[in-house]
Amino acid sequence: KARCEHCAGTGFHNVLREVVKHSRSGESVIKEEWVKELCQHCHGKGEVSTACRGCKGKGIVLDEKRTRLHGTPVYKICGRCNGNRFSRLPTTLARHHVQKLVPDLTDYQWYKGYADVIDKLVTKCWQEEAYAEAQLRKVTR
Repeated sequence: KARCEHCAGTGFHNVLREVVKHSRSGESVIKEEWVKELCQHCHGKGEVSTACRGCKGKGIVLDEKRTRLHGTPVYKICGRCNGNRFSRLPTTLARHHVQKLVPDLTDYQWYKGYADVIDKLVTKCWQEEAYAEAQLRKVTR
C-alpha cells in the first residue's frame, strides 16, 4: 500500500461548498464554507493499493476471447504488469526522491546517468523477488 497522493494520506479533501444554516428564528441562510469531504480515490483510508489494476495483484487475467471460443475459462498472464502483480514504478517517482538528495540534478544528468541505473536496480529487484518466490515454492511443496 502507498499513501494517497490526492488527499496526502488524510482521507479527506477540504472543499468550498454552499451550506444551509438554520437560525433560531427558523430562517435558513445559505453560506459558503470549507467542508471536509471523503477522498474519492482512497475512500477515506488515506492509502491506495499498489497492486496492478488489471489483475488486482493476481498476475493472471481471464482471456475473454479464448474463453468464448473454448467455452471454459482460459487464463493468461496479465498484459499490464506481465505477471509481476504490481505496476512498475515510473522513473519520475524515483527522480522525485533522488532530487531531494541531489537538488542540483539537471535533466541531462538524470536521463544520461541516474535513470538507467535505477531502471537496472528495479529490474534486478524484480528478478530477485521472482527467484525468491520460486525457491519458496520449491521448499513448501
